[in-house]
Amino acid sequence: MKHIFNQNQPEFHPACELFPAMSDEEIRALAEDIKENGLLEPIVIHEGEILDGRCRFEACEFTGVEPRFVEWDGDGSPTAWVISKNIQRRHLTASQRAAIAVELLPLLEAEAKERQRLSRGKGVKGAKDCSISTGKASEHAATITSCSSTTVEQVKRAKTNAPELVTEIRNGLLSAKNAADLSELPEEKRQNVLEKARKPKAKVARLIRQAELDYKEEQRKASKTNILLPETSDVQIWQGDCLSLMREKTEPKSVDVVVTSVPYNVGIKYDTYKGQSR
Repeated sequence: MKHIFNQNQPEFHPACELFPAMSDEEIRALAEDIKENGLLEPIVIHEGEILDGRCRFEACEFTGVEPRFVEWDGDGSPTAWVISKNIQRRHLTASQRAAIAVELLPLLEAEAKERQRLSRGKGVKGAKDCSISTGKASEHAATITSCSSTTVEQVKRAKTNAPELVTEIRNGLLSAKNAADLSELPEEKRQNVLEKARKPKAKVARLIRQAELDYKEEQRKASKTNILLPETSDVQIWQGDCLSLMREKTEPKSVDVVVTSVPYNVGIKYDTYKGQSR
């Protein structure tokens, strides 16, 4: 199937959009450089989509310079190629690389399935052609993004609990560990921490730790004041003088079991404790 690239309505390869976009100021600066020096590196397309050069394309559009395009002619995984190229080009933290690795997984798995499909009937040669992509996708993603499995697992935990936090990792606001810890808190507390974290010189780890402590304290207080019963429970709780309530609320011989914790100070003489008479 032949894919046609439409410059007027460009589409972007999913791997191309995994990296943080340039700010408007950065795009303007790039546009000025292209206007003065020309487009030094062409925009790479693959199967009708921009594979590499999204920001260069936007800068050309901004400044009115006609962009140059070349077709990707590499072997193996186009996703792995564009990730490798941009990982070297950009200054990303380990957490940002891990976030990209997590987002890469479905792309690599899809490529693996497609390569397996295309290799059917090609024998040993076909198997070799798809060997890169048919490996374990998660390991391959961690390898090509140069990050540890621990950091990847932290991002995956954050994505499972609170998917919106992955964007904050990619934008550099949160580390993978901070995002994983923050994802365990209720949404209201997460939003409160994020609001404070965006302020200049904010200590994000300290904010999360304080939010965790506050949440634990709230739970502790709630456990003391609230008695949780099943919705279908027949249990009733009475508060008051035990003797008066029992005479008022119960019929003679209607109680099957009484669970107590002595002493109750009801005038009974104990071996080691003397109850107070009423």
